[in-house]
Amino acid sequence: MTTVAEIKRWTRPIWESRKDVVLRQRTLTVLPFSHVHRDIFFIGSADRTNPCPQWGFRPVFTPATLRAEWFGLIPTGHSTDADFGTSLVAQLTTCIDKDLAPITSVEDFYRVTSGQRPPGAGGLWQLSRNGEFHAVVLAALGRLE
Repeated sequence: MTTVAEIKRWTRPIWESRKDVVLRQRTLTVLPFSHVHRDIFFIGSADRTNPCPQWGFRPVFTPATLRAEWFGLIPTGHSTDADFGTSLVAQLTTCIDKDLAPITSVEDFYRVTSGQRPPGAGGLWQLSRNGEFHAVVLAALGRLE
């Protein structure tokens, strides 16, 4: 499995140059941290050279009985690849700017989860297909009587 020290070394160019990203153990968290938690988590694999980062976002107001998370894998290749470091930083930066940056409020969360599932995204994407959680989000938006 990929170590925390390796993750720290590989992602240093990102969290040292950006004030909106912090590293905690195996997770790069995108700030500000408000109603929606946005991060990139290195899940690791049986192959130590394959770090398997996964982007994800989830609302922090989710009731404990509802598991709601939107995520996708970031194909980075293996740490033994010649251009791995440069490629990893580029892919993670693109993910932060493209997939995670536009989700900073409940309104943004609703807009994104009401749209089409992006390539590589996992989980139940369409919020409207999860009735209980859809109701929670509508209540948070003040759109549920």
